Amino acid sequence: MNNYKTLQPISEQQLRSYRLSSTEEPSDEMLYAIMKKVATAAQKSSAHSREIHLKRLSEIAVPKVH
Repeated sequence: MNNYKTLQPISEQQLRSYRLSSTEEPSDEMLYAIMKKVATAAQKSSAHSREIHLKRLSEIAVPKVH
């Protein structure tokens, strides 16, 4: 397997057009690009969830006075 630092970049168009299937193995470059995209999406989702969680905790901890 190649070192990830030596992999050639994959264009967004190539990434969007690739479909995982059991008949074709992804190249190292393609697999790296897919996993990087998934990791980025997971980090954004986690950060968003954390923000919502903390907001809800603060609403419970300090009730609003009406």
